[in-house]
Amino acid sequence: MSELRACPFCGGEVKLYREPYQGGQQAGINPIGLLCPGCKTTHLFDAHESQVMLKKHWNTRPIEDSLRARVAELEGSLARATEAAYDYDSKRAALGKIGGE
Repeated sequence: MSELRACPFCGGEVKLYREPYQGGQQAGINPIGLLCPGCKTTHLFDAHESQVMLKKHWNTRPIEDSLRARVAELEGSLARATEAAYDYDSKRAALGKIGGE
């Protein structure tokens, strides 16, 4: 999982960055974070967290993922219903020709 998902707020590309050392932080530990230049959203993570875990946390969006799955399911249902309606119309038209409509 090397790629980061787009920003959930603006759809922009998110970049990885490290905060510069500031007083009060443990020496040598710089918080790691993500920044969306488009909407200026930032998300800081624990400095001890690996980049792999950071990306995993950022890319985990259960509500968004379940909504996308539901949309895909409904689009599939719509496609099947549309196809059934076309089949019905074509069969009805063929029957009309046979019956003399």
